[in-house]
Amino acid sequence: MIVCGYNEQMGRGLKLLFEGVHATILERSRRDELPFSEVLRREIIEMTRISGALKAGQGCTLSMLVGLNAMVTALFEDLLSSGDPDLADEAVFMKEVDKMVIAVMESDQYNALHRPPSKSSDTIIERSAGAVGEWMMKEYASAPK
Repeated sequence: MIVCGYNEQMGRGLKLLFEGVHATILERSRRDELPFSEVLRREIIEMTRISGALKAGQGCTLSMLVGLNAMVTALFEDLLSSGDPDLADEAVFMKEVDKMVIAVMESDQYNALHRPPSKSSDTIIERSAGAVGEWMMKEYASAPK
């Protein structure tokens, strides 16, 4: 299951995280007198390089930081490729985050309908998880840009 399931606290936490990311990028844009999109572009370069270095190490914290960078980088790349002229607008910035939170919630609901009994074998659990992944790909994969 994606993130072991879903509850409203998780959804609020994800949104709060990305609202903080937006505020930080907006502040950096103002401080450095750069367009919001340019700050996003530079952050992608930095996060990609940092994640590459972190992958060489081992440990839970490093793995979690790589995952966090992957989430933020995916959002920034999507925003930059969207062509939206007002990326600094919080509603524009949060649009994909809202979609992600809904995807986590809906995948939990789908999984609940198709979850094997709790005493199932690992093979049955893997097969069920694969079906959830396939369903998510059909529901949420975007067409190449």
